[in-house]
Amino acid sequence: KVAFLKHRLFPILLIILLGLFSYSNTLNSSFHFDDFTFIIENPNIKNIDDIPSIFKTILPQSSRFVCFLTFALNYKVHGLGVFGYHLTNLAIHLTSAILVWWLVILLCASPKLKLEFSKEDVSLLALLTALVFVVHPVQTQAVSYISQRFASLATMFYLACVCFFIKGRLVLERRRIKRGVFLGLSAAAMILAMYTKEIAITLPIIILIVDRSFISKGRQGRFYWISMALVLTSIIIIPVMFDLGIKELFLAHKASASHSGDMITLPTYLLTQFRVFVTFIRLLVIPYGQNLDYDFALSKSIFETATMFCIAIVTLMIFFALKIKRSNKIAFFGIVWFFVTFAPNLVPRRFVIFEHKIYLLSAGFCIFFNFWLFQKCKNKKFYVNIVSVIIAVFALMTFQRNKVWENEITLWTDVLAKSPNKVSPKVNLGNAYVLDGQFDIGLKYLNKAIDQDPKHYKAYLNRGVAYENKKDYLNALADYTKAIDLKPHYAKAYGNRGFIYDRLKKYDLALDDYENALKADPKIAKVYSNRGVIYKNREQLDLALDDYNKAIALDPRIKEAYGNRGVVYFKKGLYDLAISDQNVVIKMDPQNPIPYINRSFAYYGKNDIIGALKSAKIAQSLGFKRETKYIDQLILEYKKLNK
Repeated sequence: KVAFLKHRLFPILLIILLGLFSYSNTLNSSFHFDDFTFIIENPNIKNIDDIPSIFKTILPQSSRFVCFLTFALNYKVHGLGVFGYHLTNLAIHLTSAILVWWLVILLCASPKLKLEFSKEDVSLLALLTALVFVVHPVQTQAVSYISQRFASLATMFYLACVCFFIKGRLVLERRRIKRGVFLGLSAAAMILAMYTKEIAITLPIIILIVDRSFISKGRQGRFYWISMALVLTSIIIIPVMFDLGIKELFLAHKASASHSGDMITLPTYLLTQFRVFVTFIRLLVIPYGQNLDYDFALSKSIFETATMFCIAIVTLMIFFALKIKRSNKIAFFGIVWFFVTFAPNLVPRRFVIFEHKIYLLSAGFCIFFNFWLFQKCKNKKFYVNIVSVIIAVFALMTFQRNKVWENEITLWTDVLAKSPNKVSPKVNLGNAYVLDGQFDIGLKYLNKAIDQDPKHYKAYLNRGVAYENKKDYLNALADYTKAIDLKPHYAKAYGNRGFIYDRLKKYDLALDDYENALKADPKIAKVYSNRGVIYKNREQLDLALDDYNKAIALDPRIKEAYGNRGVVYFKKGLYDLAISDQNVVIKMDPQNPIPYINRSFAYYGKNDIIGALKSAKIAQSLGFKRETKYIDQLILEYKKLNK
């Protein structure tokens, strides 16, 4: 019992407690950046029963199905309440840290290392490695930024795959069932990782390296080599199963989203990744100046000073790794892990650098750092003191960094301060102020963005939203029209302009825009709901009902569609259905008086005077001041009933 508490339970509890402290101020942080696309506006996660839609997702490939499924589960349970999403992300991070701890223990128990470390040393190294991982500030983007569950969840499955593989290989051959269970779990974790994010493509390589470096001894039989060949061929799962457009990714020229005016080609992208590689190392060693949206120019030539310096650093790292290969196998493995898991970054993307891409790499760094430092420190107590101070400092830095992720305004203020010449932070900060109801401040930043880049269609869209909220419909109309001119088939802009035409009582133009929006994107629930209002007001009840049904099918939490569908049901004399829909709205928004008065009408239609009066009274108590004659009539009829 004492050994279990000391070497198993205590380390796990300490990892969890330090992780909880470091991220305790993030659980109510807002949605950010891609969260709007992947969660808030993503119709494919709104219905957990529609697995094909979740599998398809909103991306051109289905290689992230598992993560989107977790978003769908969160939406089912929590709606758009951020707490549940953050709690899930934190649980994934803590699990990954525990897996790092277990990985170190398993590596030290391997046939080629089990005599090199005492049990006490293994426990110490595993714990401190996991603690550095769990509190490192560079992890914040993968944990506090909800959408980057892609990176953290894939890493969790990645680590689980490696751990289960080692455990299965360490089980005695005569215990075939137990061995088969662990190897089966490893295979399952590999598949889950590959269906979470494409970074799992390197898993088979890591598995082979682990096996050859720590487990396999002497000559191996045919079955072993067949098994390893199968593991290696699994590397083609991602490019074969998912249409990633490999040729397009590597050969197509694309505008860089990391620096204005840069055009990405394969040579410039690969050169730039030397600087990205060194930046990642710098962030792991000195996590200062973290940024969600770096202003990172492309390397145009190998002879640029910064590029040459970074190539030299990478070369020195390779020589250093080879130097310690025999004297410190696990530290060497940590460096190899870093290099191998960095490889997916060589696939050209519009953003040349993102901090969440360090998450998987950091496991290797933490392993290298602790085993290298442990070997260099002749005094174990000195090693513990150094790492303990680092862990304490990192935990405080993580807590501090997480304050930036509190809301969109704090986040984009930080980004703009660090990337002042980029347009996108101005657009996003302006939009953050608009969403916060500070329309004039939002307009200031959006105007700056448009002055800097007059062709930024999102800036016009967001400025249109600001004008719309200020009820400046003509300027909103002009901005939505400009956004459509810059990006034809822009569904959001058509949908928003349709709403403006509705406000201006130009209903035919509104219907035209709603139609164009749905042609561009047939899964925008809000557009169906808004079009349904026009049909309802025109007494085209069947068309309205059809639109509300489509809106609710796409987003079961769209309360406006339920409320208006309830009104349509009332007009069609379907009172029970009307009551049912208003009850749904009341459950979602219990302080809104409108569904109560609408439910009252439906009860009255059924000749249920008591139900009608109760609902009307609740509406009045919530501030509803209209329909006084109707309520007085209900009171009179109620008194007659009592007589």
